[in-house]
Amino acid sequence: MKVFVYLSLAGLLSVSPGQAIAAVADEQPLLDSCTALAVDPAQQSATLCNYYVQGYVSGAAVNDRRNAAELADASRQWSAFMQRVYRTRVGSKDERAEATPFLHFCIPRDAELSEVIGRLSTHLAEPIATARLLRETLYDALQQEYPCSQ
Repeated sequence: MKVFVYLSLAGLLSVSPGQAIAAVADEQPLLDSCTALAVDPAQQSATLCNYYVQGYVSGAAVNDRRNAAELADASRQWSAFMQRVYRTRVGSKDERAEATPFLHFCIPRDAELSEVIGRLSTHLAEPIATARLLRETLYDALQQEYPCSQ
């Protein structure tokens, strides 16, 4: 039994560093592409990051709309008691129950995706070390470039 445990542990130790290096190596082309996107979005080398940003923005928009719809559905399913409380004490409108942007940025529906990517690419001028930092940078850039009116 001890031999099996030692062999399993040795196997885990030998595989993990290789997988970690592969994960880092896989994200480097994306990071390099985003640096190229900041310099010139029309470059061929910027294509990978261009598609990444398109997916990021599209996914965020879909999630935001779905979360808002789920919140609106949940607010309509109040108990009779809660409905009476709101009707008699709060009024007919409760601003807290309205659909709100969960992601704290609001891209206009008529905005061209190429324009959005162009505005976001200016935030990618500095080299980014990891894919996680890239996601955080894009999120911060979206908040700065497309704030929601409060």
